[in-house]
Amino acid sequence: MERLEAFRVLKLRGLLIWVLLFILFVILVLKITKRVFLLDVSDPTVYIVFTYFLYGIIMIWILRCITKLQLDWKTLLGSFPNNYQWLKLIFTVITLLIFSSGTFLLIFYGLSFVIPAYAYANMSENEYLTASQTAIPLLYNVLDCLFGVVVAPIVEELLFRGMILHRLTVKWNSKYAILISSLLFGFIHFDIIGKSIFGFFMAILYIKSKSLFVPIIAHAVHNAVASWVRYSSSDVVNVSLSMEEYRSVVWIGIFALCITAPFIIAFMSKNWPKKNLKLPYFA
Repeated sequence: MERLEAFRVLKLRGLLIWVLLFILFVILVLKITKRVFLLDVSDPTVYIVFTYFLYGIIMIWILRCITKLQLDWKTLLGSFPNNYQWLKLIFTVITLLIFSSGTFLLIFYGLSFVIPAYAYANMSENEYLTASQTAIPLLYNVLDCLFGVVVAPIVEELLFRGMILHRLTVKWNSKYAILISSLLFGFIHFDIIGKSIFGFFMAILYIKSKSLFVPIIAHAVHNAVASWVRYSSSDVVNVSLSMEEYRSVVWIGIFALCITAPFIIAFMSKNWPKKNLKLPYFA
């Protein structure tokens, strides 16, 4: 099947149906488990296990599309860039992480005055769980780490930069495809600013390198550094802080934005997509 035509017949709503059916199935299973077996289904480990299953469903959908539409998966993935500027990539990823952390602090600072309970719950959320928070802390923490560093980067990059980006390019053009897929990426991560800009960077990295391996590795490094920071500061997070104490660190967010925004703006200005920009798979 011709490459443009293959993505023209791809229906993203099919994935949405798969995901909705899976969520309904999970809700049904959890309710039955709670009522019949009297088990605690609110344990965080239960939810991360089902998250693995959800991403498994998404991966099956991707592989099914590749097979059904006869996509050239080697061209879609691209070759591994041996002489890539990896140090520059790491610098870019860390800059994005600092920027998104800054936007997070500023957003939740504002939310703390509007919906304080929600803001406080998110600010005090701990990445590293102990025996008082989950029945099997070791299992949860290992699964959480593997998910962030391995599962999420592979599945999300294949989905957003592999499938969604190409489908939207065929439907509209590459400019709108990059912007809309990036906004969608931020929306599902509940971070419409930080993660949307991260999605934009990943799309540009894919187009410029002609390889999905680059955004996958960048995504993995981003999540690995973020997890390391959160895990290393778990002792601090475990300390009960008041809302005023959380609000007092807003200056860190402002400082983070001040030192990273110039780079973010310069990169986006230089690489702002044009309508006739060709994706590697269509080149």
